[in-house]
Amino acid sequence: MSQQFAKISARAPCFIIIKVAINIEDAATGELFQTIIYPDVLEEIQL
Repeated sequence: MSQQFAKISARAPCFIIIKVAINIEDAATGELFQTIIYPDVLEEIQL
């Protein structure tokens, strides 16, 4: 039974998802926007 479990877990995909929460305040209105982005998107954004 332990051998079957090892075979199943070896085939099961493993994903780690990391997210970053950014708070942005509009200087003109003072409105606060909370945005969640993922690291692969960070490469596309120029800060």
